Amino acid sequence: MQKDLRFKTLLDLVFSRLPELAYEYVVTTVWSMGICVSAFELELPEEIKLRLLTVLNAHIDSGSVDPSSYANIPSLVFSLTCFFTPEEMNELVTETVEKLSKIYCDVMLERMDLLNCSSLLMSWGRSFMRNEELLERVSEEIFAKHR
Repeated sequence: MQKDLRFKTLLDLVFSRLPELAYEYVVTTVWSMGICVSAFELELPEEIKLRLLTVLNAHIDSGSVDPSSYANIPSLVFSLTCFFTPEEMNELVTETVEKLSKIYCDVMLERMDLLNCSSLLMSWGRSFMRNEELLERVSEEIFAKHR
């Protein structure tokens, strides 16, 4: 794969246009990159990871996250944390995971199932996120559903 430049060319093209992409396309880029990292051992350069986090945060901060995509947040934050080794986790990753998790918990908590719960909790653990209030809310909701 090192000599084949097709994937690198495609990656360069996508990431050169990343700031122009709508939120939904940024999400699918995260998912695609998560698959490439997990299944094909792709190593993303640090500047690509930072650009992806920066663009994702710009969408979150601008309020352009469409409510129809809220249900996808657990898988999004899980995929996002796949890009980073424990040594690479940084404050920006943690903040991004926390912002998205808060949106999810504020709107979708009552509809959360065990799979989404486990995806959220795994991403929180992987990103070293410590938000006792969100953890308590998720815990109470999942315990209430399964009593």
